[in-house]
Amino acid sequence: MTPKIHIILCSHNRSKKTIACITSLVRQKSPNFQCTITLFDDGSVDGTVQAVQSQFPQVNVINGDGNYFWCRSMCLAYGAIKNNLSEADFLLCVNDDIVLYPGALEGLVEEHQKMSALISAPAVHVGYCEDSAGAITYGGLRRTGQIKYELLLEFGAVADSMNFNCVLLPKPILNEVGFLDPAFEHSMGDIEYGVRISRQGVKIVTSQKVVGLCEENDLTLNLKKMNFFGRCQALVSKKYFPVRSWCYFVQSTCNQFWPIYFLYPYLRFTFFLRSK
Repeated sequence: MTPKIHIILCSHNRSKKTIACITSLVRQKSPNFQCTITLFDDGSVDGTVQAVQSQFPQVNVINGDGNYFWCRSMCLAYGAIKNNLSEADFLLCVNDDIVLYPGALEGLVEEHQKMSALISAPAVHVGYCEDSAGAITYGGLRRTGQIKYELLLEFGAVADSMNFNCVLLPKPILNEVGFLDPAFEHSMGDIEYGVRISRQGVKIVTSQKVVGLCEENDLTLNLKKMNFFGRCQALVSKKYFPVRSWCYFVQSTCNQFWPIYFLYPYLRFTFFLRSK
């Protein structure tokens, strides 16, 4: 039986990257699976929606108003197609700044099928991404502290959590443990999801090879360019550590000393980050 895969991604004002991403998804065609693509565009004003609809009329586009950011956009995309997942075997979540290499999706599906035959536990597969210099940028994560995670640079290994740049989720896992939590606005939702499903016995398995090109987006570099007051304002914005999301994250993933971990990034990035 040919597996059916529903792909979801979100976008906001980076039309060229979004088009490159969808192009790479469409080129993943294989007789070994069937794909459907849904894009949630969060209020782009750079022609993203028009370009996608013109070049890829088969892509289902959902429009936001620009206030949802990454995690909530992905949650809305998932909510829009959730009732149709009865006909799908997998959900593939990707970031719109990734360009999948030829055969990447087929490889992930094959890896999952082989792994499922070897282990009794449910599993998701996270694909490794690399930058243009060949350095790994996103993928499986190793937890090294209560709020510290680093890339697990090991192919075919079991990770503690993951980035959501390219993740293959089997439908039974979605039915059992759900999806990303909309309590998170932009970031942190993918790491929390990895921790949550791991606690419920789901294995997060890293890909056997790099699946796509995705440059690293290091927001710390932006903070270094700001003055003290700019950093204070940025730290509580949606892209960094919004208070409610960050509080929920540490409460959900840390031990009883979570209030200390809650304060840590605000103190570190405000007072101990050297400006350039």
